[in-house]
Amino acid sequence: MMPEPGEDTASVSDVFANVYAYCIELAAGRAAEQMLLGDDDTCSATDDRRQARELVLLFCKSEDAIESFITHCDIGARDLLLAYGDVVIVLSTLLRIKGTLDGAEIDRIIWDVETRKALAIEHRRRAKWRRPSWRPSAFGRNAIRWVPCHTLHKIGRRNRRHDREARRM
Repeated sequence: MMPEPGEDTASVSDVFANVYAYCIELAAGRAAEQMLLGDDDTCSATDDRRQARELVLLFCKSEDAIESFITHCDIGARDLLLAYGDVVIVLSTLLRIKGTLDGAEIDRIIWDVETRKALAIEHRRRAKWRRPSWRPSAFGRNAIRWVPCHTLHKIGRRNRRHDREARRM
């Protein structure tokens, strides 16, 4: 049983953490279905919800607290899965084709999807890096034009003379 308010919770913190993590795992199935199917079919995961309720009864005393905790787990599961929507789609597609997947297969699929995603990002970055950062047409009127050498020599002499006069003052 959970300690009363004000009592030390160190002895049961691992129980709470494990129940919390498992409730999020149970909610992840519903969240994935909702992401893929887009509907709120509540009867699809009734056993998962029942298991979560039984676990939450270990430390929640009121019906409002139970519902609040389960809702919190639903939101947490959805937020965790949203970042990996592409992985969820690939896993669901392969699950429909094969019927079952074991842990090693799931790990391999996740690794493959994440590797391909990182590789695509790297290819885009390198392609952007190879593109020239300037175009001659972008210069327009401000483009540097060819100037004859004798003109540059005159400009240089004029600047040196100006520097000498500035030093005298």
